[in-house]
Amino acid sequence: MSEIKKTIVYSYMAILTVKIRNFLKKSFWKYTASAALYSIGIRIVRRQELLSSATAMIFLNFFLILMCLVFMMLVLSSILISRKLGGMKMYYTFSPEGIHVFNDLNGHEEEHGWEWILSHELTKKALFMRVDSPHTFEIMLERGTLSEEEIALLIAWAESGKGANPPS
Repeated sequence: MSEIKKTIVYSYMAILTVKIRNFLKKSFWKYTASAALYSIGIRIVRRQELLSSATAMIFLNFFLILMCLVFMMLVLSSILISRKLGGMKMYYTFSPEGIHVFNDLNGHEEEHGWEWILSHELTKKALFMRVDSPHTFEIMLERGTLSEEEIALLIAWAESGKGANPPS
């Protein structure tokens, strides 16, 4: 097999999946660390007195409310983006030489080498490939649309480009 062609449609579920995945990988831990540091700061201000269970519950409730708001914003932004892009597609052609991308949204065509793929992760649901972009951008190929041979080939090609441009 010398090339693999895949079409990715901008759908609500695809956009939401990637947004939640990126939030859980990056921002969730930042929010959690901030809440922990804030709690430690309150303890220091109180001159090493332990926080009461009531105060700890207030922090926990504040944190949970904040997480609910964040998830509501993720859902709302996914709805807005899917309405704006409704049905637009990206056409990817993967080959040993690199990746050819045709964007249905603006008609642009791009050629990238495998060093464009910074990392990849195979989950039960999909193969995620994070690309070298100023904004967080992942190519999500659902596992149901890939054969085991295609998955192995894509992973091998992605790993072949890592030596050329390691992620910073």
